[in-house]
Amino acid sequence: MFLMEPTLELWLTVAAITSIFFGLFIALAVIICSRKRRTAKQLGGVERLLLVTAHPDDESMFFGPLIVNEIERGTDVYLLCLSTGDYYREGSRRKAELLNACRSLGIPAGNITVIQHGLLPDNPKKRWNDRLVANLIYKYVTSLNCDTVVSFDHYGVTGHSNHVSIFDALLYFFEDPAETGLKIDFRVFMLESVNILRKYSGLLDGAFGYLWPSTYVYLLTPDQRRKLDLAMTQHGSQLTWLRRLHCRFSRYMYVNTLNELTEEKAETDKNE
Repeated sequence: MFLMEPTLELWLTVAAITSIFFGLFIALAVIICSRKRRTAKQLGGVERLLLVTAHPDDESMFFGPLIVNEIERGTDVYLLCLSTGDYYREGSRRKAELLNACRSLGIPAGNITVIQHGLLPDNPKKRWNDRLVANLIYKYVTSLNCDTVVSFDHYGVTGHSNHVSIFDALLYFFEDPAETGLKIDFRVFMLESVNILRKYSGLLDGAFGYLWPSTYVYLLTPDQRRKLDLAMTQHGSQLTWLRRLHCRFSRYMYVNTLNELTEEKAETDKNE
């Protein structure tokens, strides 16, 4: 059987058709996302929100849609970063970058706390002590009189041990208060981790959110996305080519989906 060799003209035709379909898909995603943004359920009744992260740049890489939307709604957003990100001995620089990034996002410098603790090293293979982390979070959520805490879920988006350690600490809040001494009078929410295909589908994941519904959804407008891009550029020490690809394709630069951590959910996660 005779098979015709592919020609340059054929390849250009295939490329053109593929581009057209991809462009139409993007346009459809934009339309769906814009409609979904108007109807998406966001956290209600939040006045003072404490965002807990592990490293400088977590706030921009993962929580940008939440931060920008809540600040625009008038919520007082506080940031508790549990390390200086000193894995490569750049902690001082990264702390300064964090302050600049938060300024771009709209978080006042007075609302930012960066912890430098010998037992909380920036290390992808080091699990932190959950009781220590829980006590630190509790100290700040109570002193700041916050009604809401937001952080990572059981996988921590990337699987980084420090991210996961924060989730373990959040579970500690749901232990017997008589034993822990921690009385919970605030709500706790987790940033949803997704599979790698969704993680790097960018804006398209806002549309896919219809197929994988989450309790709370935050989407960015183009203007809000530019604000997040500016914040991310403040983390100059971290802008490797891999991070630049992340900024282009990661769904967390377009959409955040959150789920509430309840006593029932905490009990289930502790038993898994």
